[in-house]
Amino acid sequence: MHSFIIQYFGNRIQNMKTMPTKLNVRQLEQEYKSALENAYNLQYTAPSESDYFTFEAEQLYKQILLLDAAGDQNTMEVIA
Repeated sequence: MHSFIIQYFGNRIQNMKTMPTKLNVRQLEQEYKSALENAYNLQYTAPSESDYFTFEAEQLYKQILLLDAAGDQNTMEVIA
């Protein structure tokens, strides 16, 4: 279980280092769905990890809503 979490975060950190300056909305939606699925799957076995994935999903959802509000359906500038 913990090796999965370590592998997941290791991949996320590696992706952040090579992340392009623009993100595709579809990619954000896929990450949102993945985070929700991980949160659901871990809710009984690892509640703290589930909470983290829930938080991550909420943050991704906020980014998606901001894109919709701005009317830009294709790309978003990543704010560092």
